Amino acid sequence: MKQLAAYTLIAICFLAANCSTLSAQDRRGHLDSLLDAAQENRAVTSSLPLLWKISRGYLPFNRDSAKLYAETGMNQARSLSDSLWIAKFSLQISEVFYKTGDYEKAKKYCETALPIFQSLNAPAEIARSYSQLGKILIFSGDFPKAESFFQQSIKICEQTGDKNNLALTYSFYAFLHYFQHDFRQALDLYDKSQHLFSQLNEPDLPAFASNANFIGSIHFYYGDMFKALEAYQESFATFAKIEHQEGIAYALNNIGLVYQEVEYFDEALVHHLKALEIRKEIKDSLGIAYSLFDIGKFYKKQNQSGKALESYLEGLSICQLIGADGFINDYYTSLAEIYAEKGEIATSRKYLAQLKQPENPPNEAKLILAKLLILEKKWKEAIPVALGVFNAPDADNFIKLKNESSGYLIASYRALGQYRKALEFSLIKQALTDSLNNLQNAKLTRRLAFEFESERKEAELESLTRQNQLQKAQMEKQRYLLYAILLLGLVAILTALGFYVISKKNKQLAEKETQLRNSTLNLFANISHELRTPLSILRIPLEQMQQGRFNGDIAKTRAVMLKNVQRLTDLVNQILDIARTKESQLKLHLQYEDPIEFLRVFVGQFGSFASYKNLDLELVLPSRSLSIHFDEEIWSKILNNLINNALKFTEKGKVCIEFKYLKEKVEFKITDTGKGIPAEYLPHIFKRYYRSPMEVHQNFTGGLGLSLVKELVGLYKGTVEVESEIGKGTAFTIRLPHKEHFGKEEIPTEFEVLNLNLAPQKQGANLESQNLLPVSASPVFAMPNRENGKLKKVLIIEDNIELNGMIANYLSGRFSVYQAFDGVEGFEVAQKVVPDLILTDVVMPKMDGINLSQKLHTSTETSHIPLIIISALKDEYLDKGFWKAGVVDFIQKPLDMERLFSKINNLVNSREQFKSLIQKNGWIQITDDLPVADGDQDFLERMQKVLMENMDEEAFDIDKLSQLMLVSRMQLYRKVKSLTGMTPGKLIQKVKMQYAYELLLNGKCKNVTEVAGSIGYANLSFFSRKFKEVHQVNATDVLKMGEKAKKDIC
Repeated sequence: MKQLAAYTLIAICFLAANCSTLSAQDRRGHLDSLLDAAQENRAVTSSLPLLWKISRGYLPFNRDSAKLYAETGMNQARSLSDSLWIAKFSLQISEVFYKTGDYEKAKKYCETALPIFQSLNAPAEIARSYSQLGKILIFSGDFPKAESFFQQSIKICEQTGDKNNLALTYSFYAFLHYFQHDFRQALDLYDKSQHLFSQLNEPDLPAFASNANFIGSIHFYYGDMFKALEAYQESFATFAKIEHQEGIAYALNNIGLVYQEVEYFDEALVHHLKALEIRKEIKDSLGIAYSLFDIGKFYKKQNQSGKALESYLEGLSICQLIGADGFINDYYTSLAEIYAEKGEIATSRKYLAQLKQPENPPNEAKLILAKLLILEKKWKEAIPVALGVFNAPDADNFIKLKNESSGYLIASYRALGQYRKALEFSLIKQALTDSLNNLQNAKLTRRLAFEFESERKEAELESLTRQNQLQKAQMEKQRYLLYAILLLGLVAILTALGFYVISKKNKQLAEKETQLRNSTLNLFANISHELRTPLSILRIPLEQMQQGRFNGDIAKTRAVMLKNVQRLTDLVNQILDIARTKESQLKLHLQYEDPIEFLRVFVGQFGSFASYKNLDLELVLPSRSLSIHFDEEIWSKILNNLINNALKFTEKGKVCIEFKYLKEKVEFKITDTGKGIPAEYLPHIFKRYYRSPMEVHQNFTGGLGLSLVKELVGLYKGTVEVESEIGKGTAFTIRLPHKEHFGKEEIPTEFEVLNLNLAPQKQGANLESQNLLPVSASPVFAMPNRENGKLKKVLIIEDNIELNGMIANYLSGRFSVYQAFDGVEGFEVAQKVVPDLILTDVVMPKMDGINLSQKLHTSTETSHIPLIIISALKDEYLDKGFWKAGVVDFIQKPLDMERLFSKINNLVNSREQFKSLIQKNGWIQITDDLPVADGDQDFLERMQKVLMENMDEEAFDIDKLSQLMLVSRMQLYRKVKSLTGMTPGKLIQKVKMQYAYELLLNGKCKNVTEVAGSIGYANLSFFSRKFKEVHQVNATDVLKMGEKAKKDIC
């Protein structure tokens, strides 16, 4: 039992460590990553969790480092006055002292942490603190208090449902009973702990394995070697699963002890030696000492004293080196016993003299001393020593000890002539010998039971094997039958599969054809969108000139028209270039010269455009001059698209073009400080007409330009890369090869070079990047800046400045015209001037037409304003939600200005007629052709329903109406005024009086008083006065007219 207690101490170390389920190597790697993170993270508040994890990581194998990091964390937590982390680090330091055996300090730090956790109401940490105190008090000998702490921890864990901590606490509580030799209670608690661990998705496997070791040790104590072996093997399998080498060695050593007990000596030695090998590999000094002791004990049982001495001496030297005082007495005793048996009295006495606490030596050592005294014939001195062992209370192996000590007493008394005493102890020894024989018989019985259980397990395994073989034979027969059935079915399946494959192929071909058709339609739709805006700009002044109504600036108009002709030409050329690169018809035309001057001239053409937008344009060139082969036209097209895009989508800051020579290539880097492109859209920007979703991102819309760049760079055997960050900008990097990468047919001869240099310079950049810049908001087509109250206000929101100006010029004089050039500006202008009508494009920067219409519709100030969409998109491409957001019509580009004016005029006139009708009749006649948006029509229908349902309510006013319509009072006022031309109060009165007129005329009420009550008028005279104001006739006269009409019908 003494050895059992020694091994128990190791087991509790495994359990208390609560170490990770990672292997030792993985734990070290994980710890290295934590240390790297701690060095990179300089923030004190963020480093506390890292320091705690590092300390926990060091705890199983380097307690000094664990303590150092815990104390560092404690100091940082104190500097921050962070109570929670102060308590957590205190509990961690307590764990370190517990592992080193300094229980007083361990208790002190734990008692520091507990009240802090209690003040913070942290139940999980409180439960852990109680468990820690219980563990400490076990080794301090205060068992009642330890039990109290464990019970409090269990109660908290059960209340919070913390199964992991509950399982650990049951383990510690079980060890308390184990330590007191209350093995039945200990076994029950260990079973509870194992059951809880088995319910967890990620159980604490080291604790689970340690529990199995304890369970094995209890079965070992009760002599049930088969159950002990099963438990030790479960512990071994669990430690092996997580590659926990210390645990594996411990389990192997215990398995060896079981085999020793049942006298399977070969198996015992194999397991002990394997445990020793592992412990030497991991340099577990204390574990090595335990293994050597068990091996020495094994050789001693085999009467191989030489090998036993060799193992004991090696183990003793390790104990002396590491200061394992708690275990060293066992070595001294065993060595003294071997030398005593060999008759080497002096050597035996030497080891006995080295015992720790010699004033209270173990019983085994006392027996050896008694034996040495008898060998020296010191009978009188031997008697009290032997009597001390014989009378020792509650000694382990007490029958064996009493038997041996009684033998020494018989010899001593007989030598001294005290035969009566000798006879007394002789009778006692005979009884003790019988008891030992019984114990030996019991041991033999246990061995037979062990062998029986082993054979039974083998028999069960053999039976299962035979059953499996029979099942395999039956399955083999069934398999052949199944093969025959499958063979028949296979023909049918293959036939069906053939039809399926053919059908699937046809379906795939149809899908590919549909995809090709759709992609072609989308391509044409996108190209037509690109064409419609410049065509509109060309069409409008031409129609005005044809009709003799043009009154603009001829020179400026001609410049704008030429610019848009150039836009159309560039677009057609881009389409042709892409087609030629796809068909490999576009060839390089190289020239050999220094490109620096070409770049200066080419980039300089963008200076005016950059100045117009208040942007800095930088060109960074290398200091050295170098002639290379390059195609000026290809370079121009690539740079033109990238620089134009950079300037177009940059609102402030700069655009930088950097050119440099690399080893075998040249590199262009075009960087801007625009709003950037989201990372998820970057892989798609080189696709033709790719557009980022308008509701998410308005700073990038693709066309053919970037697709052409990609194709041209590929033709040049170069690469193009893009980097972008929202809020910081975008950078395109182009790397193009020179001479070494071109074929001979692509490099011109000297004569060709001469002709190329003499050829006229190609126009590098399009008109947009030359001196014909986009004009400002107002001066292209002069429009009257009037605020005539009789003129209706029209707001034009169109990002193309020329088209915006042309529409404004056309409508000026007939309407008060306001302009905006993107969705955000349009919303701001609408809020400020509250126009009667809004014309808006769909695809615009900053905010598209869809989001703009929805925002206008939800705003109190603008929700009533009708919208007309002008766009190059077809109406089927528009969101259906448009028509619920104030949109009343759609006009497709290129614009027919007469048609546009007609639609605007008709809309304004029909809305005025609609208002007049309501003002006259008081009723809202709901029809499909109302000159209002779908959303406004819904509003009118709901309002009419509310008015009819509350017709007889006397206190029904604008506040009540706005409440029932779920809108604010101001929004209701604006909406009703815009749609009906009346205030809400006037409308309520008008509707009520119209309803009263119909009641009187149709004879549905007997008298005027009844009619007044039916529309909520309690005062008859007030009703009569208001009725006459509205209808210009007395209510009684209308009642008489109704009665007369009734008589005429009869």
